[in-house]
Amino acid sequence: MEFSKHHNYRNPQYLNWLRKQNCLVLNTSAECAHHVRLKTNGGKGLKPSDYFCIPLTHEYHTIGVYALHQIGEDSFFKQFKLKVEVHFIFQLRKYLKEIYNFTSKSTCTDLTLVISDLVAEIEMRRPASDIFKKVKIKKKKNNDLIKIG
Repeated sequence: MEFSKHHNYRNPQYLNWLRKQNCLVLNTSAECAHHVRLKTNGGKGLKPSDYFCIPLTHEYHTIGVYALHQIGEDSFFKQFKLKVEVHFIFQLRKYLKEIYNFTSKSTCTDLTLVISDLVAEIEMRRPASDIFKKVKIKKKKNNDLIKIG
């Protein structure tokens, strides 16, 4: 399953919400939202969409013996028998329900399409002010414009 053609969305509210969910391994309060790079739209030097994240504790994200950043994503998912696409769908549906009181009634079995539909539902409901950051422009001495932020 490939997600490389998906838009690279940024949604800080979703990440904050995700960090408050339960860790996929321990089922206790998570602390981190890990951006999954494996088979998503991330790459070397490119962070994947915020919707391709999973909630983890620090122990299973960074510092533990079996931490994702210690053993790699592929090994981590195999070690804990995680089907990451299923978790994306679970989290996206839960977010839509809790934040927007929307329940997806999709009966589609193609996980890639389900994820695309759920992301589209979230993006459609987000206020424009949350999507478009205000960019500050500052003039340099030689009248060149530079973008800050």
